[in-house]
Amino acid sequence: MRALHGRVGSGVLLVTLLFGCAREAPQSGASAAAGPGPAAPAGPRSREGETCAATRDCEAGLRCVDAACARPIATRSAEYAAASGLAALARGDGKDAAARLERALAELDGAKEPAPVHLLCAHAQATLLAAGARDKVLLERAARALHRCVLTAPPASTDRAAALTALAGLERQGLDASLIARDQLVDAYLTGKPAIPAAEDLALTITAPPVTDKAFTRFVELLRSDATRTRLATCHRPYAEATQSDKLVATFKFRLKYYEADSEEYDKALLEFEPPATPPDSSPATTAARTCLTEGIRAAAADYLKTVIGQRFLQEVTLTLAPR
Repeated sequence: MRALHGRVGSGVLLVTLLFGCAREAPQSGASAAAGPGPAAPAGPRSREGETCAATRDCEAGLRCVDAACARPIATRSAEYAAASGLAALARGDGKDAAARLERALAELDGAKEPAPVHLLCAHAQATLLAAGARDKVLLERAARALHRCVLTAPPASTDRAAALTALAGLERQGLDASLIARDQLVDAYLTGKPAIPAAEDLALTITAPPVTDKAFTRFVELLRSDATRTRLATCHRPYAEATQSDKLVATFKFRLKYYEADSEEYDKALLEFEPPATPPDSSPATTAARTCLTEGIRAAAADYLKTVIGQRFLQEVTLTLAPR
């Protein structure tokens, strides 16, 4: 009677039917003439998400669907918005899912109808997915929605477990975990200092002009390689600690030059770093980060320069180190 049933687990939504047939069969013939069926059980009834054999096993307002007590969605338009939101979440489109589920919840709220627990929890997961790692406003909303899911989902249900797991992940964004022990929602959850991502959790994005020059194309490929990302990722932590920003962006103007010596065996290619069109700020953190990146790029390009003797280019490239 108290085994629990959830619809969202381990961050992956299991889209189920929003409505189903109750487990009672209609009475007819001699059974109907004999009077009403068995009375509801005397003990406490199952709450939303708990098991049942028939609707009479569930609390008022719930129906027994697929052996679990479920709350019907009161209006058809809210039912459709919920179904389309769940489908969007299942395909990984957090923004679309959050928008559709918010529409369903808003309609139910306007009609003074309670929202099914699984919709509240799905909305929380969709908001978290839409936020990604950088949208602090959405991350704050997601933390609040996840806490609401924890407070409303049955104990030990997969909805509740998934919400708690997602909240644990928000500790890296500064979640104050002590707030989750409260029985009321609060205005701000991400009040702590965000954790600085490890080097292996960083992505290196290279923004370069669409130039067809072979030497420059190969240079961009070098910058985008895993080896270069690993080398440059070490520049991120000191910058993040100094600025409290998880994103390091730097623009360089690269000039590939050819130095022709008196003897061909001494010819060589040189990679020079010239001031970009928009000068960077002169803060100590930025200056140190650019120096670190410059040294890392020079080291990464050492072997490349041996293969481009006689070639030239002058191009600006922007490098961005940020959490994946």
